[in-house]
Amino acid sequence: MRYNSAAIVGPSVSGKTDAAIHIAKSGGAGLVCCDSLQMYKGVRIGSGLPPEEELIGLQTLLYGCLDQDHGWLQDEQYRQKAQDARRYLAQQGIPSVFEGCCQRFAYVLAEDTPAPEMGEIPVFVLTPKDLDIRRGIRQRVGEMLEQGLIDELYELIETKAHPRCYGIVHRGFLPYIMGKGSKNECLRKTVRRWEQFALSQVDSFMKMPGTRILTDSSASEKAVSELEKILL
Repeated sequence: MRYNSAAIVGPSVSGKTDAAIHIAKSGGAGLVCCDSLQMYKGVRIGSGLPPEEELIGLQTLLYGCLDQDHGWLQDEQYRQKAQDARRYLAQQGIPSVFEGCCQRFAYVLAEDTPAPEMGEIPVFVLTPKDLDIRRGIRQRVGEMLEQGLIDELYELIETKAHPRCYGIVHRGFLPYIMGKGSKNECLRKTVRRWEQFALSQVDSFMKMPGTRILTDSSASEKAVSELEKILL
């Protein structure tokens, strides 16, 4: 069976973004955000959004669509935005790939399908091994620091951004910014806290009904292979 939309979701550093970008580039699909933090402006680094050069030439929707003073996005509000994005791409004959780690939004896609007249949205859940998650998080935090995470955090504070704009890594380095902890101490605690959160995400995502669970280190490659077969 062929679909005009699909979703790739899962815990942090599971490879979902790389898989979605690959599909978008090879199959001409549009990327639609399914990550509550990446929907805010000004949090590219701390939210783990890929560098702009990786997205050149791609249709991307809902990334950075919320101002920093916007509060919690309700499920129904996300459903409406996802529905508009799906219809917009379909009008251009472009399939849509939803991508992110927000389980609330993933439930919306799986159980309360946006634009139901266009058919269901198969949801692929990527759940790599615990060791791969731990290794990936340590590497990701280091990359964020090199890309300018601390400067981004200063900007959030200066603009009085809504608390929802602060991701787990932003919050982890607040003590350093406030002079209440060393950078290395914050790094260790942030990595440990993010690891715990990501591993809890795995358990939650595994329990999601109506999804296709892809496990182990090759989950991202499996998702690409499956999506290439089913997307219009």
